[in-house]
Amino acid sequence: MNSFEENLKYIKVIDKNQVMVLKKYIYSKYKDNSKVENAKLLSNTVNHIIYSKLEGLPNEFKQSIKVDTLKNTFMQNKDLITIFDMFNSCLKNKNLLNNFTENLKAWINSYSNIKINSEEFYNYLSTRNITLDNTAASSIVNETTTFTKYKKHIYITAVSIILITSLCAFNKFSPNTFSEIGYESRGILGIDNIRTSSKFPNLHLPVYMRYRSINKTKLKNFLDKRNSLLASEPYFSTIINTSKEFNLNPVLLFAITGQEQNFVPKTDPTASKIANNPFNVYHSWQEYNTNIKDSSQIASRTVINLAKGMPKNSNPFLWIGRQYAEDKNWGNGIESIFNELSSYIK
Repeated sequence: MNSFEENLKYIKVIDKNQVMVLKKYIYSKYKDNSKVENAKLLSNTVNHIIYSKLEGLPNEFKQSIKVDTLKNTFMQNKDLITIFDMFNSCLKNKNLLNNFTENLKAWINSYSNIKINSEEFYNYLSTRNITLDNTAASSIVNETTTFTKYKKHIYITAVSIILITSLCAFNKFSPNTFSEIGYESRGILGIDNIRTSSKFPNLHLPVYMRYRSINKTKLKNFLDKRNSLLASEPYFSTIINTSKEFNLNPVLLFAITGQEQNFVPKTDPTASKIANNPFNVYHSWQEYNTNIKDSSQIASRTVINLAKGMPKNSNPFLWIGRQYAEDKNWGNGIESIFNELSSYIK
């Protein structure tokens, strides 16, 4: 057994206990929804978690890999999805193997402590009786195009419904609380993302929280003085671009990183990992180590959603902070950093 295989088998993506915690939260929060609506919301949330772990692989393959992974884990009564399960789904895709072998190898190495080179990976494929035929790659049709858009939609919906049905049938899950599973407060951030519009007028937010051009040089100077890794690329530009995409003041997103992770000092031994999720979405950077684009987008949607329904004359920082974090002083901290940073770059 190749050692990198063993590594991948111990890297958890999501288990059924976590799914049931998410289900409990969704059905509790959206009581007015129909069961079908909540089932779709749960399915989309689980799909998002799986999809995020495919970063580095070509986008055109992610949907089919995700579906195959679900079919061979939860839908086969398995309690856990690991990176190895997703890897096995990748090996079934001839187009991916023939045309993007190096991408797949790099994806493996991003998760495994045991790194493999190209020769070792090709030898491994041989041991599994997998033969590459790059010369015939051009004639291979991507399996994701074998359905028409309509049929594909029906197929994915059917898989989702079967998945949710199978999950709901389990009644022997441990009755853990949100905090025991690790999904309390900021841990359930991102669930509301599913229903967010692609346009963000954010009229429910005060004007100073919406997007505006800022002095990037001064902002970088502020971060450099704090020895922040976020002043470097790709972190700095990604957060700026995300704030523009979601119509949020860039200062707000950076203020959140300041409150959550002290702007990620370079001296921290785990700085490179923390910088993937300095907003601590999905509970923490340890539990959800993704990439800066994904985490900044989730944080943006979360801020926008949590601000909805805010009473007039309320402090938006305190209102958002009620659910963003367990710390009751979170809102005060964000407001203080936001004001300090805004004053510095003005």
